[in-house]
Amino acid sequence: MEALYKLRARPGAEGFAAAWDAALERGVQRLEDCALERALKGTPTPIVSAGKMLGTWDKPDNTLLRFLLQHRLPERYGVQRIQKGHPLYEAIAAEVMADYHANRPDEDEIIESINRKLSLMRDRREAMERDAACSEDDEEDDAGD
Repeated sequence: MEALYKLRARPGAEGFAAAWDAALERGVQRLEDCALERALKGTPTPIVSAGKMLGTWDKPDNTLLRFLLQHRLPERYGVQRIQKGHPLYEAIAAEVMADYHANRPDEDEIIESINRKLSLMRDRREAMERDAACSEDDEEDDAGD
């Protein structure tokens, strides 16, 4: 195998490399044909009752069929691979953006809300500082008595 890979990579062996690639492609096509046949026709599956084998039935492979459809026709069956540019992705993005723009709060309202919160924080801090100053004065009065 190592010698074949070296030959394939050698300058001037482009014809050999092309034949190699063509053979691999034919092999993959054959595998796809076998997988499709197995998905549709099924594989022999035993029928067992009370510990005895009664016979077999050809059980179709729906998982394999779904896999083949998703990978051979992704535009129709490959919904899990939705990405930017896909019509469904773009439709959802447009809907989300429209909802965002329709329900987005006004910038002035946001700034006013932040200012109210900052004002409350300042008031609390000032109240805590007054309480701390009063406590210190009370402690000094108690120490002087």
